[in-house]
Amino acid sequence: GATDVVARVLSEALGQQLGQSIVIENRAGGAAGLIGTESVAKSAPDGHTLLLHSNAHVVAPSLVARMPYDPIGDFAAVAHNGRVPQVLVVNNRLPVTDMASLIAWLRANSGRINFASAGIGSANHLASEVFRAAVGREVEMQMVQYRGGGPAMAAVISGEATMCVDPVASAVGHIRGDSVRAIAVAG
Repeated sequence: GATDVVARVLSEALGQQLGQSIVIENRAGGAAGLIGTESVAKSAPDGHTLLLHSNAHVVAPSLVARMPYDPIGDFAAVAHNGRVPQVLVVNNRLPVTDMASLIAWLRANSGRINFASAGIGSANHLASEVFRAAVGREVEMQMVQYRGGGPAMAAVISGEATMCVDPVASAVGHIRGDSVRAIAVAG
């Protein structure tokens, strides 16, 4: 996913500055990053473990009744590393090429649409909900949660899901490779 792409770019520069290798450990499992974030929160506070995350500290506390960590007390902020725009992609076999044709297709196929998500509270889940609200309630879409952005994108590529919102950084290869079609970008 996008977090991995950004982590690898940052780790190269950080490793050169520190004069040592940086090991990146992705904690899969979905839950909008809660699993990996909890792991970092419970790690030894020795300065050797960093967390790169998009929205766990902002969104999760409002969506999760009992947080497995204190988003403020268990962490020390180090740096803001940028913003990642999101892109709405569809299965490339859909007969749509832009937002107008997508909305017309959605209305004609209401109730038969699976919208892939990387999990409740993830950035792509929230962007998907904004899109669903903008399209209107007359279009029924089923949100299907996957264990991260990679599996959600794989579902769109295979046709298991109709569409998803994904960070541009992780979707661009699939778009260029013609395995999905980009419809709109939000940033």
